[in-house]
Amino acid sequence: MFENYMKEKKFGIVEMEDTDSLTLNRFIEHLHLGTVTDSPIDIDSAVALYKIAHRYSILDLIKYSRQILVHNMDCGNRDEKKRFY
Repeated sequence: MFENYMKEKKFGIVEMEDTDSLTLNRFIEHLHLGTVTDSPIDIDSAVALYKIAHRYSILDLIKYSRQILVHNMDCGNRDEKKRFY
């Protein structure tokens, strides 16, 4: 996976300090299985999942987490929903 002489190749560890372990587990699970089996997901977890999916351009995971966020938003706040479309 790592072709250059990077610390990740040398030590065999990739550190992702800005992502919590639960979100990372869900992200990896989605990459391997194509789904997230750990449901239901609360809003904070959906935001974290949306951020990592967006960072790595995983479009179906972006859509999945976005659906959770939009579903749980206050229906009276249309501007809030527009941010995710």
